[in-house]
Amino acid sequence: MDRRRRYISRLPGILGLQALIRLSGQKLVFPFYHVVSDLALPHISGLYSYRDEAGFLADLEELLGVFEPVSMEEALRPGHGKGGRPRMLLSFDDGLKECYSIVAPVLLRKGIPAAFFINNDFVDNRGLFYRFRIALLLDALNRWPERLARVAGFLELEEAGCRDAILKIRHGQDALLEALAGLLDLDYGAWLNEHRPYMSTAQIRSLRDQGFSIGAHSASHPDFSALSPEEMVDQVRRSLDRLQADFDLPHRCFAFPFSSDGVPAAIIDRLLGDGIAEALFGTSGLKLTGRRNFHQRIPMEVKDLSARSILRTEYRYFLLKAALGKNQLR
Repeated sequence: MDRRRRYISRLPGILGLQALIRLSGQKLVFPFYHVVSDLALPHISGLYSYRDEAGFLADLEELLGVFEPVSMEEALRPGHGKGGRPRMLLSFDDGLKECYSIVAPVLLRKGIPAAFFINNDFVDNRGLFYRFRIALLLDALNRWPERLARVAGFLELEEAGCRDAILKIRHGQDALLEALAGLLDLDYGAWLNEHRPYMSTAQIRSLRDQGFSIGAHSASHPDFSALSPEEMVDQVRRSLDRLQADFDLPHRCFAFPFSSDGVPAAIIDRLLGDGIAEALFGTSGLKLTGRRNFHQRIPMEVKDLSARSILRTEYRYFLLKAALGKNQLR
C-alpha cells in the first residue's frame, strides 16, 4: 500500500463500506493475493507480507459479508456487476504451491470461485523468480551476517548499503545473482529442488478440473515497464499460447507481473483488439481503465490492515480521486 492510501486508511470516517460502494458505483472488485502460509517463507518474507491461514479466513469472512464471489466467466460477462449485490473475483499470482495445498481447499469448502495466474517458466519448479532469489540472498545474510563483508567487497559498497543494493537487482541480471549466491554459499538449484515452491502441471490441471480459472502471468515475471512495446506483446502472446496449449483453457486472461504501469494504452488496445488476450488485469487498486475487459485489482496483503479496511481505503481513495478527475488510468 502506497503512502497516500496508508494515510487515508488512518483517517476517521463516518461512511461504511456499503455506503462507499453505493457512492462510487463500483460494484465489481478484484482482490488478489500471492500466498497463504503459517510458515516463514524465506523466498518471500524479505519482499512482502502475506496472510497466515487464520488471517486469510478472517479476510474471506469480511469479504463475503459484503461481496458475492463470482467466477472469471461471470466477471467477464458484459454488464456483469452493474446491478444487485456487490461482487468480487478473487485471484492469486505466481502459481505457488500453497495455492493448491492451502488456498484451494478453503475456497472449495466455502464455494468461492477464483483465478490463479501462472508464470510458465516456473511450473513444475523448472525455474525460480529472480525476486525470490533476491529474498534468499537477504535471508542468507540474516542467517550468516559474518558473510556481509564478502558481499560489500564484491559490490564495492559499505556494508550498510548492501541489502538495498540487492533489492534493486533487476530482471535479467542472472550473472550478478549467481555471483552473490556463490559468495554466500547459496545454491539456487539445490534450494529449488528441496523446497519446490511452485505448483506442478498436475496440480494446476487439478485446479482447472475443480472449476477454478487459470490465467497467464508472463513467462518469467519481468517488469513490463522495462520492455519495448513489441516485447510486451510477445510476452503476453507466448505466455498465453503456452498456457492454453498445456491446460486447454477456455479463456485467454493475462495478469501483468508487478503492474500494468508503463504499458502504453496502444498496447492494451492491441492486446484486446487483436484477440491476443480476452481480458487483462493490473494491480493499481480500484481504478477505471476505460476498457471493458481491462481491470485493475486490489492488493490484499497489507500488513496490519483487515480486508474490510483495505477495501474501505480503496473506495475512499477512489472517491477522492474522482472528485479531482483522476480516478481513471491515463
